[in-house]
Amino acid sequence: MDIWSIIWSYMRLNKYRYFCQIKSLGLINKSNNSDNLYDKFRLSLGLIVFQVYILLLPIYEIPKLSVSGYLEEFIKKIEYVDLLLVLLFLLLAKDIYQYIKNKKNKPLIIILFIVVVSWIISAIYSWTYIGLLDTLGLMMLILLFLVVAVLAEKKRYFIIINRTNFYTVAVMSLIGIIMFIAKYFIDVKIFDPYFAEQYSGNAAVFMDRIRVFTKSPEMLITYIHFGLVSGSILWMYDWHRKHYLMILTLMIIAALLAFSRSLSGLFISIALFVAIYSNFENKLNVLVPKVMLSMSILFVIITVFFSFVHFRSVKGDMVNIFKLYSWSIDDRYYMNMAAFEMCIHNPVFGSGPGNYTFTSKEYLALLKNDKQDDRQVNALALRKLDPHNSYFGLLAENGIIGFISFSALFYYLLVVRNRKNKNILSETEYMSYLIIRGGLIGLLVSGIFMDILSLRHLWVLLGMSYSFSGFDKS
Repeated sequence: MDIWSIIWSYMRLNKYRYFCQIKSLGLINKSNNSDNLYDKFRLSLGLIVFQVYILLLPIYEIPKLSVSGYLEEFIKKIEYVDLLLVLLFLLLAKDIYQYIKNKKNKPLIIILFIVVVSWIISAIYSWTYIGLLDTLGLMMLILLFLVVAVLAEKKRYFIIINRTNFYTVAVMSLIGIIMFIAKYFIDVKIFDPYFAEQYSGNAAVFMDRIRVFTKSPEMLITYIHFGLVSGSILWMYDWHRKHYLMILTLMIIAALLAFSRSLSGLFISIALFVAIYSNFENKLNVLVPKVMLSMSILFVIITVFFSFVHFRSVKGDMVNIFKLYSWSIDDRYYMNMAAFEMCIHNPVFGSGPGNYTFTSKEYLALLKNDKQDDRQVNALALRKLDPHNSYFGLLAENGIIGFISFSALFYYLLVVRNRKNKNILSETEYMSYLIIRGGLIGLLVSGIFMDILSLRHLWVLLGMSYSFSGFDKS
């Protein structure tokens, strides 16, 4: 049972059912001693708090305190879910400590330690306040990873976490579609600033893009990516439930309405899901997953092209009626090249975590070749954007050391663990792992076009992918 059924029973004052559901989570068990009862209570309460964490995860528009100076930078980076993460740490500190001490987790802990040390060295090398804040943020993300890995080891908790992910994203997708319909077909602009955002770039030449509560349409697509992974796992346990397919379709429609470059990673994951399903069920023609994967890769290549070339519509051009668009170098090209220049100047340790935004101006200045470049680069320098590329950004801010340490983490979780899981997991468990792995691969592709390493839901998926190493067989 999960948090929703417990709350519903309580609201109906059905005391017996409420008691039974609490007991099913392990909060009450007369056969166990008091220490075991206390441990189960902590884990069960941690699960409930984590479900609330998932529910609040997409909400970007939250009130901030009116402060200035160093405290202002700190407040900008803090969100309500971070406070819940601290509570989760207090509840699960004992379990996390035992998890770290477990010898079977030693390779992972060593890699995480190297990642943190590389960030600390880079932050000390740059010696900036923002670098120290970003290092603290990384530690929070690793703590989130460990919390998920500890909770998701229990198969029942694993299903509940995926259910919460799935239905949270389903509600977001439904809200986005309703607002899109209300705006374009009924001409009612309800909460318009929260549900649509106009861009003049390639990705939204023809329409506004929904973003619901998230920071941008790209961010919304990554949340939908998150929900599709969990939905595919739930559907796998019961293929006969057609409502899963209906909700997954709803999510994909919402992602298309949020049209963005990160769709390329989503398409890759969907193609991998179909390939996994075809391999285990043998109900699809072998050509279907191959064609889908080929089309997805083609979409990635086209998206990369449009990250360098920018098309704008031409209005009122009477001289050449066939010239509907003009093209120029896209902003992302300059941002990525500035990150590359930053890496060349600080190749080993980088310029420091989080410092691209504040130091990119001097590196953007190196890219000016003509008047058009001058205007475009100056405008970019004033906007203080991140490089919109996880890998160039990692090289710029953390250098080769940081890049190698993160590469080692993903290699271990996606390649090394895959070899081990294939031999120790049941067919259903291994299929669940492969679905999460396919989702992570798609998110890594999306990292070509946006910063994914700071996404909390990426670390939730990483934690779930590793939880199979100690999966409860009950």
